[in-house]
Amino acid sequence: MSKYGIRHSDKCSSSELKEFREKVKNFIDKNNLPYKKIRSFNCFGGQVCIYTGEKLERMPLKLRRRLLAYRESYGKYVGKPEHIAELKKRGADELWERHNEPIIEVQKYSVYRADNWEEESDYLKEKMEKNEI
Repeated sequence: MSKYGIRHSDKCSSSELKEFREKVKNFIDKNNLPYKKIRSFNCFGGQVCIYTGEKLERMPLKLRRRLLAYRESYGKYVGKPEHIAELKKRGADELWERHNEPIIEVQKYSVYRADNWEEESDYLKEKMEKNEI
């Protein structure tokens, strides 16, 4: 661990990660907390992500773009008929739309091996019981 706190480049060994993952899984099973999937990573000194399977929507920080229609290199148009008509009218190769629709994500909770396990377990139990993020 660096003097500035935990970093992504701080790695743990696979045996430490496996041990921490088992500790988290046993805690979740013992407390009957709902989860769909558990993934572990050796970054941040050991990280375990618990996925609940719930879908969340969050607003994007800036406008995004969506490709509506385009013309392939050999001349074929791809897209909905109304978008292809607009593309031909403009004489362009691509037709894009700007939007800010919500981003759909799967809810997850992250716990870290480098932190105090008692505090992490209290946080995890509290959040998963309330089903908050």
